[in-house]
Amino acid sequence: MSSLSIIEISELLFCNRFDFILCHRFTQDAVENLFSQMRRKAGQTPNAIQSLRALKMILMSQYISDVKRCNYMNDCDTFLLNHFTKVPENFNSTSSVNILHPTYNVKPLELLDYVENISEAFKILPEYDMNIVFHLAGSATNAILKLACNDCSMFMCNTKETKNLPEKYKFYTKSLKKGGLKEQYINTVLFILNCELVYRKYKTQIYTTQILIS
Repeated sequence: MSSLSIIEISELLFCNRFDFILCHRFTQDAVENLFSQMRRKAGQTPNAIQSLRALKMILMSQYISDVKRCNYMNDCDTFLLNHFTKVPENFNSTSSVNILHPTYNVKPLELLDYVENISEAFKILPEYDMNIVFHLAGSATNAILKLACNDCSMFMCNTKETKNLPEKYKFYTKSLKKGGLKEQYINTVLFILNCELVYRKYKTQIYTTQILIS
């Protein structure tokens, strides 16, 4: 999930007028993965021309090849292109917010109404964010079912309202199985969605509290 993590972090910082972000281990891991693929295609010590050709092959393969046996189904060309179009739009429409102010007074939490209908969920979040919610639900399902008790398994396996999903999301959830994820159950999707809504409402307080504690 390192690619998705750095995308979320960079989106938050750039939308709040930060000029740059030092990725440290994130960047190092990405560069190591890239060079390992280049060496696999061009040999252990490729020259400049061989490296350039290998890089072109890797970039083009993202558009013509399916991801096999991998949990990074969202980390693809179209997902990243959508992200890079979305960030400038948010940057232009978002006013500067000082999320690091140390004297921010945290107000008591007000509980949100729990969204129980999957059809309503598509009215609350845009398609870009719903894709991420479905991906997180699939990852959670894959991990929790390995350790879940009977009650948790029954909760997650309740497939009510599946018929209300848009057709493209039915196809999307089935496609995730190709990457080793489980098909998301509606209860799990709704749980992740409501967690996301609570986080979005109180993320400023969360960041401020973490800074004050540290």
